[in-house]
Amino acid sequence: MKVHRINRCAPLLFHWAGYFCSPDPDWIHLSRLLTDYELMIVVKGTLHIADGKREFSVKEGEYLLLAPGSDQHGCLQSQCEFFWVHFSHSKLLLPEEVDPDSVSFSDKIIAVPEHGVLSDTTVVWNQMRLLLKHHRLYDDPHIAAADTMVVLSLLQHQCLRERLSEQAPVKDDLQGKILDYLNWHIHENIRVSQVAAHLGYNEKYLSTLFTSMTGESIKHYILCQKMEIAKRQLTNTNVPITAIAANMGFSDSHNFSTAFKKIVGMSPREYRKEYRE
Repeated sequence: MKVHRINRCAPLLFHWAGYFCSPDPDWIHLSRLLTDYELMIVVKGTLHIADGKREFSVKEGEYLLLAPGSDQHGCLQSQCEFFWVHFSHSKLLLPEEVDPDSVSFSDKIIAVPEHGVLSDTTVVWNQMRLLLKHHRLYDDPHIAAADTMVVLSLLQHQCLRERLSEQAPVKDDLQGKILDYLNWHIHENIRVSQVAAHLGYNEKYLSTLFTSMTGESIKHYILCQKMEIAKRQLTNTNVPITAIAANMGFSDSHNFSTAFKKIVGMSPREYRKEYRE
């Protein structure tokens, strides 16, 4: 895997950034020779893109960082939405083909795999929103460059450092089945008894087992996952809060708002006002 190395001590030059929505399902990324770095972070759908030698399918919650000199072009039709930012570096270090497990961390270098999966999309997406917000409000390339460095540091932590420091064993098969069921039915009003009945276990036993494996209850996990989806809809769409509540399986918007504030710390309306572009 290629790993990009960005020197923290040398100036990063910000060029431009934005948020792109494909106009129709037949859209294909344009062809061009990159003269700078481009970071693309997919929020919805799948971006099919190539660098001249390899083809990438960058899905929701994943990113792609291409270096200057890449022969960038779309390889398939893509219906997607993604953040993008172009930047260059005064001390260009071309990406290296290395085993990510062999990468060492230092205070001087940010090491970012070319293509990766985010472990916490909300943190990265919100930082990209701040970058765009600051760029729009202040039009100061130095602020935008600092915001871009934060994004790159987040990618390093989420895609390399967390994996290298991971000590937890492979998830138990039952835990995987529970998570699969919850993720498939997350838009419904899921009950623990429903999950237990589906898997053929006693409700209390299943709840205790899940808590011992994950450190949180099934109810809390369900609620947190619903709120993550709701946060994306609040910041990336104009869907009314009442409709978002219904989509998340809540009987009314009041119950949804109460649950949202309990998990997020602010109301859905406050969150939309704070973070949407």
